[in-house]
Amino acid sequence: MLKKYHWINPSFKRYWVRFFIQTLFIVVFMFLVMLTLIYGSTKHMDVLSAIGASSIAASAFNVFALPSSPVAMPHRIFGSYIIAIISGMGWHFVSPDLSKDLILSLTCSRCLASALSAGTTMLLMALLDFEHPPAMGLALGLVMDIWNDWTLFVVLIAVLALCAIKILLRSWLIDLL
Repeated sequence: MLKKYHWINPSFKRYWVRFFIQTLFIVVFMFLVMLTLIYGSTKHMDVLSAIGASSIAASAFNVFALPSSPVAMPHRIFGSYIIAIISGMGWHFVSPDLSKDLILSLTCSRCLASALSAGTTMLLMALLDFEHPPAMGLALGLVMDIWNDWTLFVVLIAVLALCAIKILLRSWLIDLL
């Protein structure tokens, strides 16, 4: 039997206040992340800052729109970002050697290292039960861009804040989808 499609979420009528409050939470959270990334950096916003911010935004969506989802569990969010950072940094430092050893251009070796970083991150997330897909973007960004410590610091603080918010509001947040 086919499920009836609704243009507006049927839960909206009953929980419309929660829809707007949870949306306000994500707006405030992402505003603070973006301000910290932009004003805390010594230069303009780099590619990694944008990738880190978009990964955090996707994670925030999971926490505020799908709080009961397995990918919104704090240990998975935190663990996946740690795995992504370790994998991304590791492949970032290996990529110049790939161009020498495999006789590839630096661009091609960065692409290969990015793909290997994505594969490594996925494998470790699945192996350690830390599945949280948004963190994969950060692993790719660490390989492809010259990164700074400030961006990694802000991403980690944002991830910790997101986990803390999830724990503190766990009995109040509802699934919006």
